Amino acid sequence: MKPEADGYFTSDIDGEITGMYVHPSAAGKGVGTQLLDELEQSVQDASVDSLGLWASLNAVPFYKKHGYETVTEQTLEYDKGIEVPVEEMKKRLD
Repeated sequence: MKPEADGYFTSDIDGEITGMYVHPSAAGKGVGTQLLDELEQSVQDASVDSLGLWASLNAVPFYKKHGYETVTEQTLEYDKGIEVPVEEMKKRLD
């Protein structure tokens, strides 16, 4: 998590989740939820009020389930012309 999100987000956020992954064999077993809960608690303790992230399309349902909202849809371009559709998402932490 980056405590000060860079200016490439559409929405105004206090912190950025730069990546969170679980092994495919752990999918659906609560591991991702536990990791996200711990991350959100630790940033709240550091006075971060909102988080943003770029989610690959397969991760969007997970984040929506945990209160994240889609801000915009984008296509990120990587080396060799590889394009990946993603959604910018954010969540206000209370």
